[in-house]
Amino acid sequence: MIGERFKRMRQDLGLSQEDLARDLGISRSTPSKIERNEQQEVSSKILIGLIEKFGVNVLWLLTGEGNSQAQGNANPTNDEELKVLRDENIRLKMEADEMKEEKRNLWELLMEAKKKPPLPSLSTEGEGMPKLKGEL
Repeated sequence: MIGERFKRMRQDLGLSQEDLARDLGISRSTPSKIERNEQQEVSSKILIGLIEKFGVNVLWLLTGEGNSQAQGNANPTNDEELKVLRDENIRLKMEADEMKEEKRNLWELLMEAKKKPPLPSLSTEGEGMPKLKGEL
């Protein structure tokens, strides 16, 4: 599981959870949550930081494939991995912005709907209904 690999990677780097969190600019609880498999997904921010700062083989971290050892920044796949992660990060930010805009639009619609008088209730006893029932 990713939690076990994440812990092994951190220990191979000789870092405490707190040190890793500080170096990556994430909350102190995040490494612990990942290691305990309480957080299954590792954000692109964390993955990019692991590549840039420590040259970590993120393919191994995410899938268990390849070498578990932290690699130097000269690893040729790091540039490719970094580009993929940056592209994914951009895509996720765009999706988040779209969702915020949609939420804002829905909120405005709700506020407008609250300002309008309620629709009259429809009942079977209403005007014209007996005639309609009789025609059916």
